Amino acid sequence: MSRAIGFSACLVLACSASAQTINCDMQGYKAAEGLTASMRGGVLTFAWRGERNEELRTAFTIKDGQPLIQEMAARKGAGPWIVLGANLEPEFHVTSGKRRMAIAMQRQFELLGIKVTPEVYDKEKWMTFWDAPLVVPGVPGKGDSYPLPRDPSEIRRADATFHSDGCKVNTEGARMSVSFTGLEMGIFTGGLQYTVYRGSNLLRQEAIAKTEQPGIAYIYRAGLKGFDIAKHPAVTWRDTARAWQKYEFGGAVNQEPMDLRARNRLEIVNAGAGSEDRQRRRGIGRGVSSSAQVLLCAGGRGEYRLRLLPQGRRYDVRGGRDDAGTRRGIPSLGRHGRRMETTERDF
Repeated sequence: MSRAIGFSACLVLACSASAQTINCDMQGYKAAEGLTASMRGGVLTFAWRGERNEELRTAFTIKDGQPLIQEMAARKGAGPWIVLGANLEPEFHVTSGKRRMAIAMQRQFELLGIKVTPEVYDKEKWMTFWDAPLVVPGVPGKGDSYPLPRDPSEIRRADATFHSDGCKVNTEGARMSVSFTGLEMGIFTGGLQYTVYRGSNLLRQEAIAKTEQPGIAYIYRAGLKGFDIAKHPAVTWRDTARAWQKYEFGGAVNQEPMDLRARNRLEIVNAGAGSEDRQRRRGIGRGVSSSAQVLLCAGGRGEYRLRLLPQGRRYDVRGGRDDAGTRRGIPSLGRHGRRMETTERDF
């Protein structure tokens, strides 16, 4: 029996890549005020009205079968567009193992006089709280699952690859989505989907996939890569003690992911200022200037938020939990610089 799952990444809101000609099915699209899609020169562009009179746009294309966000941009009212990212690639990594029933559950069934048949086992193994599919060979008699030992061959790790040749746009109420086929990730196959919402600055990225393998437990990382550290020189976050932290790029590149413990599962990347702000700092013109921030948020809900903020103002985020009640998932930064990741513990 196949099992459909979703892998999500969370981003707070781009043009030199050579795009291939794509066939995008627009039959499910209905133009609406503050929510539009258009195709031009092999590029699909979403434009929508966000929060506080902000306008947002994201351009999608495909290059050599790889879906790309060619541009993410935002502006305040009729102000200048601020490009937040360009030529960004979706990134997913999954680690899977085999689901087992807890030994404590088996003993409780025995005390109740219930025989643990294969049917009972297949149902109840999904209720196990302390299962540890990645612990090989396991710890018999120490509250682990059964049967043991686990075999190393049970554990599979895979990065997503894409072989997309088209897309499909759908409108449903105040939301609009585009889906790309051709995703492969080890034992999982499916597609990639982005969703935007009128009245919100969120951009949701999901890998919607299934596997034919039974009893699979999995954990995933998801995000976007390709942010240019020359334009995004630092990342800031609040740690678990609520203190603000900052990391500036430009040092030696780590070859392995870095763990980052961030409150509310959130990192903030400054995307620079608009032309109005650059003029103000040169002494030309007056008024309130704006800068843009890309808020990278880990987790099962998976949205990217575009924020235009008055210069010098911080954005304080109230985070949440994913569908399973656990704060997890990992966004990543950059092939150009260090890669930042949250840990998988519950903050």
